[in-house]
Amino acid sequence: MKIAEQSACGKSILLGEHAVVYGQPAIAIPMEDIRAYAWIEENNQRGIEIDALDLNEKIVIENENRHQFAIVINELIQKTQSEKLNFTVKLTSDIPQSVGMGSSAATSAAVCRCVAEYLGIELTAEEESEIVFRAEEIVHGTPSGIDNNVIVYEKPILFVKGEAPKILHSKRDLYIIIGESGVESSTMEMVKNIREMVNEKPKEFENKFDRIGKLVKEAEQNIQNGNIDEIGMLMNKNQEILIEMQLSHPELDNIIEITRRAGALGAKLTGKGGGGNVVAISDKLETQKMIANAIEGAGYSVCKTKVGARL
Repeated sequence: MKIAEQSACGKSILLGEHAVVYGQPAIAIPMEDIRAYAWIEENNQRGIEIDALDLNEKIVIENENRHQFAIVINELIQKTQSEKLNFTVKLTSDIPQSVGMGSSAATSAAVCRCVAEYLGIELTAEEESEIVFRAEEIVHGTPSGIDNNVIVYEKPILFVKGEAPKILHSKRDLYIIIGESGVESSTMEMVKNIREMVNEKPKEFENKFDRIGKLVKEAEQNIQNGNIDEIGMLMNKNQEILIEMQLSHPELDNIIEITRRAGALGAKLTGKGGGGNVVAISDKLETQKMIANAIEGAGYSVCKTKVGARL
């Protein structure tokens, strides 16, 4: 029997990945239609467990356990006067793993919301985001903080490391298409590779990050003004810099070309690169469908959403 049940969405970065780790702004969007789900069931005096159904894995939560879900649950328990607790958190997710769609942050957020409901704890969005960020440090080492923020607030955001997220509102709807390359890569490894290149060529990469930051600020204004053509152009320019940074992949390049031929106003890799996904945009539902069909016709998986004016 389900006692508490919650979910959290996936995410995509529209512009600014990697540069955001070095203090530049980035824009992220929620992927509301793909989610992680968590619910609680009582157990027979077994303590606290996580049952990750997709992975066929059970995790026992203990105080010394440094697992991402242990971080979340132990922080919540510290906010209560509860004695020995016995419950199982069941967890499943629609969000693909290791492709830059925020799978780890979404599962942590779903668990956080579910356990908070079970324990009768009311968290502000800021408190929830901080807890999920600390769980992200276990998974990714030095996360920027963008995933936990966009997933917790579930709205498009402008994010700068160390600052509160800025919620973005558009005068027009933005139709989003995600093309999945099927190529996995490690966020921690890709971030490490960039850090090594930054250490070798600091001035060169400072220039690249500055260029990306300027594109993001231009995109912020164009989102708020509803200039979707301009947003697409800025995404394409961002992709050129990501290619310079050796972050693309032949499969990503292929999907980008497919989306642009099908009418995308802009397309680029999203997330860590080296594999993962492409994000493309259009200003019409009909064009979104055409782009999605073209990607699927080439043998790739697709997911879609719409963000902007309705938010």
